Amino acid sequence: MFGGMVSVAWGNRRLTRPNRLAMVDARTQLQVLLDALRARTAVLTRRDDLPSAARREVDAVVMEHVFIDATLARAATADEVDRLRPQLHACLVTLEHAAESVGLNLPATQPFAGLCSIDPQHGAATSSPDGDGLCRACIAAIGTEVELPVRMVAKDGRAVPFDEIDLSSPSHDHSPFDGEGDR
Repeated sequence: MFGGMVSVAWGNRRLTRPNRLAMVDARTQLQVLLDALRARTAVLTRRDDLPSAARREVDAVVMEHVFIDATLARAATADEVDRLRPQLHACLVTLEHAAESVGLNLPATQPFAGLCSIDPQHGAATSSPDGDGLCRACIAAIGTEVELPVRMVAKDGRAVPFDEIDLSSPSHDHSPFDGEGDR
């Protein structure tokens, strides 16, 4: 175990500061997108009216999510992380089509749409008293002493709210979230 920690520390030491910042940016941004993907799959799998073909598509997305998550954990550079974005976008497109089969609008180009505006990992949003899209737990916390901090991710080496990230991949000429390459 100690040898593994030394190896990781030695590898991280070799990264220059700009490379470390790029890696943190890429990893935190992809992770919030993965969390949004997971929340969308949960919304769809709970639907009793989801047709069997759409359910198979959602199940395939769940498996792809596991693969992307495992690959993200092993990624050593920002470029390796960025190369996962098209796969993640393809999953979002698949979920968009599955959602359409039950009348839900989950656009692949807006991965946080329909999810909690505090943290998309919380899941599906409902309207709060002030009109924001919040999950049930966040709505229940309104009026209590529980603070509801918006999830932050790294962007250009600083913390920003998750919904301020650039959905395009720096390693591509076009955004995998701009609709190009959709089925």
